[in-house]
Amino acid sequence: MSNTSPTSSDLCQALLYPRSVALVGASDDSQKTGGRPQQFLRRAGFAGKVYPINPNREQVQGEQAWPSLAALPEVPDTVFVLSPTDTVVDTVRECARLGVKLVVILASGFSETGPEGAAREEALGKIARETGIRLLGPSSLGVVNPSNGLMLTANAAFAEPDMPRGKVFVASHSGSMIGALVSRGKARGWALPDWCRWAARSI
Repeated sequence: MSNTSPTSSDLCQALLYPRSVALVGASDDSQKTGGRPQQFLRRAGFAGKVYPINPNREQVQGEQAWPSLAALPEVPDTVFVLSPTDTVVDTVRECARLGVKLVVILASGFSETGPEGAAREEALGKIARETGIRLLGPSSLGVVNPSNGLMLTANAAFAEPDMPRGKVFVASHSGSMIGALVSRGKARGWALPDWCRWAARSI
């Protein structure tokens, strides 16, 4: 495993300006939580590479699907883990082995659920400490940077088309709060913040 922490510049790039993202557990159904990020990225015109990871399909939403992270032609800057809780630790371990800079974790079911979940969270923390990989989550709905079309989120509020862009920074531990700001603000003619972030916890 790599044990080199990303620099501040590297982390900023991976978080807000990734050149490539991988969606682990991407769904072919764009209405499902696991299918939204790919749909949102394409609708927003994200110019970076998007790699849907789904070992059970040759295509996801009309695009080539990849069986694993190791099968990709490059190491993605950012990985969004959309797969179930029991897959997360192994996926993060694989990301660290490959040299991924940032992993965003959608799943819940960690320290908030009791001893078994706490053990999973401790395992994630150990991987991060030993390898330097950065984690956003668990229970993170994703990252959004409207300036470059990075709609790396499963938040249904971003299903709205033609989101206006604004000049406000927003960071929240509540995805519901961000969703309300986006949907209700758009209805009132407000512009979308320059970028938004959601994370119940950052390990």
